[in-house]
Amino acid sequence: MGIARLWEAISLDFDVWGYKDDSWQDFRINVNYEAFLVKRK
Repeated sequence: MGIARLWEAISLDFDVWGYKDDSWQDFRINVNYEAFLVKRK
């Protein structure tokens, strides 16, 4: 996924969460999420 590959640049300007197991979690590399939520800092 492009988010993991570009995480250093993305994390500077955006907060990112991943949806897994019926809840939103802070994004972590190498975790498979069903959806993503992104908010500009």
